Amino acid sequence: MAAVAAATSASSVPAASATNTNTNANNSNISNPMVTESQLRIDALSASLRRLSTTTTDLSTLTHSFARRARHLDSLTSPASETSAMLTQSATNLATTLGRMREAREKFDTVPDCEPAIERLCGGAQEAAARFEAGGGARAAAAAASSANGDAAAAMGTGPASTAAGGGSGSLTEQDVYAAVDSMDIVRDAYAYFLPRTGWASAPAALGGLERSHVLGVDAMCLLIGHHLKVAGAAVKPKKLSGGGGSKKK
Repeated sequence: MAAVAAATSASSVPAASATNTNTNANNSNISNPMVTESQLRIDALSASLRRLSTTTTDLSTLTHSFARRARHLDSLTSPASETSAMLTQSATNLATTLGRMREAREKFDTVPDCEPAIERLCGGAQEAAARFEAGGGARAAAAAASSANGDAAAAMGTGPASTAAGGGSGSLTEQDVYAAVDSMDIVRDAYAYFLPRTGWASAPAALGGLERSHVLGVDAMCLLIGHHLKVAGAAVKPKKLSGGGGSKKK
């Protein structure tokens, strides 16, 4: 029994010694609070760095995903943008084409629009010339111009009063003459429009109609001018001069 007690006493001595050592270490840690606070801060900083690294990794993944989706969206919107630009250009071309077609339509309608005024001028000039010839012609006009009171001129429609009323041109008025002149200008412009476009299927027919209308207008103008000159009489009348050189006519 004495031996057992001695062995138990010997084995309990190291255990007591280890317990004392741990207690001393804990007491040293508690007695040094700066070490514990620094370690806590280091641990908190390490945790923050780990969270920052995780967040950065997630953000990088999201950025790559966003870039991939942006490329996909661009691949979808680029053809749409090109198509929109082409549609805009097509709309502009259609508007230009419509304007040119409207202009061509107006030029093709020149003859039907302008020919009535030219025909009215031609008819009035022919009527005036016929009335003048029926009234005695140039001889009667000269007699009317040389009459003292002008009654004969008024009777045949060639005097000043009838000239103011229409120049002996029947129902033709000054507005009719101006309208015919404007119509001939429009015919001239339309002819100049079709000359560079003779390749059009309807251009030769349009040019022919314009030429016919213009020739009719020119003939009517010439007839009207000739009629007014005949009504006015001779511009230079023969006059006898007495002198040493004998009889002279001026």
